[in-house]
Amino acid sequence: MSTKKLSKNNQKVIDVLREKKLNYLIVPFKKMIELENAGEINIHKMSWKKIMQTVYQGYKSVIEKEIRAYVIHYGLIAPKRKREDTRISKERVKSYRENKKALGYRQVSIQVSRDDYRRLQAYKEHFGLTYEQAIHKLLAIVKIKESRA
Repeated sequence: MSTKKLSKNNQKVIDVLREKKLNYLIVPFKKMIELENAGEINIHKMSWKKIMQTVYQGYKSVIEKEIRAYVIHYGLIAPKRKREDTRISKERVKSYRENKKALGYRQVSIQVSRDDYRRLQAYKEHFGLTYEQAIHKLLAIVKIKESRA
């Protein structure tokens, strides 16, 4: 790297990267500055403005996203690979439903008023139940009342 002193704004970006613990972006950012000063890449004036605006806002995730975008664009770091789920979700869901059906479960779809839904939700959350368990308890209460009559 060159020993040329960094401008005030570039030094501010590096200080913020250190402060936000984004140290892995410091070297690529310095390399980007060096390439721009050497004339190998041309970074538009508005791009620098956008970088500085992001740095002064101070949100770590936004700063990381912005600086990463520029250093990836100029090929100074490799983009992160997206992880792909190798499971085929249709097959996984299908087998799950078949297993439940074999155990005797049936799926029911009902329309509930907004007030009843809120009451069911409150009941479920109060006792820490799933919807299935909440409905089972409510049906058990109804069964008790029917047997008394």
